Amino acid sequence: MKRILSIFLILALLTASVVLAPRKAAYAEDVSIKKYHLDIGVQQAWFVGGEWESDSINLYKPGEEITVTATIDMVKEIKSARLLTVEEANFPFHVDDTHSMNYTDFLKGKTTYARNYGDYVSLKITPVSAIPNGTKITFTYKAYLTSKKDFELDYYLSSRAKSEYYLYGLLGGKETVKEYNNEIYQRFEAAYNNGLADDVQAFLYFTPTVIEYEEAAPIEDVPPPVLVPDTSGSCSDVIRWSETKSHTYTTGDGVTHTCNHRYYYEATLTSTGRLTGAKPNGNSTSFKSGYGFSVTMNNFVTVKQIDDNGSCGDHKTKAYSKTVTPPTAAEVRTDWTVKNPEKKVTQGTTIPLAKGAGSGLTANFATKPNSVSNYNNPQIYTDVTLKGTKQKPVKHTITVYASGGGVNGVSFCKSISLSFTINGDMYEDDFTVDTM
Repeated sequence: MKRILSIFLILALLTASVVLAPRKAAYAEDVSIKKYHLDIGVQQAWFVGGEWESDSINLYKPGEEITVTATIDMVKEIKSARLLTVEEANFPFHVDDTHSMNYTDFLKGKTTYARNYGDYVSLKITPVSAIPNGTKITFTYKAYLTSKKDFELDYYLSSRAKSEYYLYGLLGGKETVKEYNNEIYQRFEAAYNNGLADDVQAFLYFTPTVIEYEEAAPIEDVPPPVLVPDTSGSCSDVIRWSETKSHTYTTGDGVTHTCNHRYYYEATLTSTGRLTGAKPNGNSTSFKSGYGFSVTMNNFVTVKQIDDNGSCGDHKTKAYSKTVTPPTAAEVRTDWTVKNPEKKVTQGTTIPLAKGAGSGLTANFATKPNSVSNYNNPQIYTDVTLKGTKQKPVKHTITVYASGGGVNGVSFCKSISLSFTINGDMYEDDFTVDTM
């Protein structure tokens, strides 16, 4: 039997499996708000077979200090957390926008906490750490197995009739204990059903702590700018055409015929892209407004024969003879402009990319030197007024558009979306940066 008999807030009394207090929408908050969750751990000390139970870390014996580690799921992603004692947090023992706890039949507020739990709380609890990971927080504290009064667990387990509702109720209810900590449930039930040996002793200690935490701000999504319709004629990322090649065939009667065999082809344009922040943001896709980024776009065309037919009735293949050309131009489309008043130059909403290395059916493009920059830096600058703060980051999306080339009089065209996140503006930085 496992010897660690601590019950954490995996029980309804203490877990985030139960929905926490309602929270205001994060989008309405301009600053991070600290929130507090009451977590009441339950520790047990059992004297069985002439010794106190222990594990590789702790000796569960009255008067000993133990180390407790537990994990709680807070539902939403957590940015930061720390662990406090109930006294340090001045926890109010009620639920509101910034405080949460899980009510039970014996925990309705400050008065019921004091009456039903207060005398059995560990006399010394020392917070050690609280580490967020996604929506979960793993926290550790030290606690002495001493309290104002002894909660004699063996006494309560000696009679189901006089204690079952009370004992299970303190821990969140019988069904909750059965569901979330079945090992504890089975031990309690075995004691109720079979009794305990005369030399068995068992004590229970409550170890309440308060988790102070901040929820990570959700990233607001700004849709990409609407694509400008193609005005240069028909274009697509998939182009189909046919070619004819004649050949002769002989029928069963010995007559030779000419078959104008038709072959059908399909050319498909595949495009990929990458957006990376420029100095001083390294290759990150999260940065402050006013800084720039670079874009690369890679295009390649694949061609295949998709069908054929002719009076000969045979299936034939042949290599295509038309010239297939990958895109010859690419541009970035945004929904903002950036002006350099000294140079009297404006970065418009459409920024052409420079054609780079490529051969055959491949064409690559990259950010070209920008005339709005005092140093002709090869980057695309963001408008310093773009939405997004540290507390409320905003995701923005641009469109990268490739066009030209093609086959049989039809041009290729294709757009892809790339995103970046604004988490403040450049004026917040306390150092000088070569921005343009």
